[in-house]
Amino acid sequence: MRIKWEYGELTLKWFGDGTSSGSWSDASGQLMEINPLLRLVHMNQLGAEGWEVASVETDSWTQTIQSPEWSQFPEPPQVHKGRSVIYTLKRPVEP
Repeated sequence: MRIKWEYGELTLKWFGDGTSSGSWSDASGQLMEINPLLRLVHMNQLGAEGWEVASVETDSWTQTIQSPEWSQFPEPPQVHKGRSVIYTLKRPVEP
């Protein structure tokens, strides 16, 4: 007997300015905003609902923002950094 799985994705992002964001998307495509600082609470809740981690991806980025050329008072370039963690979770689908 083959097990059928449904998948969901928990995405957490941290930005260089100290802000963060998070979201949970299940197999139905519903998107729910979550607080990344409470990620363990969310993961424990998902575990209690039968979800398990299938994979983890991490990413980091740097973005440089320059003042427009037409700016009368150009400022030095601003460097923004960020980091994200994406958890793919799965749980068996009952036949």
